[in-house]
Amino acid sequence: MIQTSGVQFDVGGVLLPRPFKVRRLGHFGYYMNDLDAAAAFYTQLLGFRITDAPTMQQLLPPHLQHIAAGVLDPRMFFTSNGSDHHVLLFMHSSLAATSPFPTPPQMTTNQLTWQVGTLEEVVDAYHFLKKAGVPIVRAGRDMPDQRQRQQQPGDEHERPGLPESGQRTELLQVLGQRHLPV
Repeated sequence: MIQTSGVQFDVGGVLLPRPFKVRRLGHFGYYMNDLDAAAAFYTQLLGFRITDAPTMQQLLPPHLQHIAAGVLDPRMFFTSNGSDHHVLLFMHSSLAATSPFPTPPQMTTNQLTWQVGTLEEVVDAYHFLKKAGVPIVRAGRDMPDQRQRQQQPGDEHERPGLPESGQRTELLQVLGQRHLPV
């Protein structure tokens, strides 16, 4: 069981046992075996729309291109059902085996992303979670595609991981909302 220190933090005028407050689910990513079937299911049956469909090679910087080499289908689909750029991301399940982050073979969820209120909360969460012994996989501008693309809403985030489960979790603060036609 995780023990907290009993210290209270002022987060937007509310005292909490952590220096941040998760406001809402940001987005999540799934590993899929059949990307075309997944795209059809989420778009045609559930009404999501594809907002971006890059390949892994387009997103990974040169020093991480080797990750894409072992992936059977390098496409990635970012989808949305509202005004966010994406709420669901899916990629081929073979990515789990080539990822530099240990992922158990039974894991179908690539990541969960939680939105906090401010950039200060992201920074404070980083220090709080690191002090609690949570391994931080990547943080802030250390995300792999930052050197290759323009800043997108929600770019300020960290990706702490929970080693017991292999599950990755991101915390993000949305810098600006990209409004897409619904």
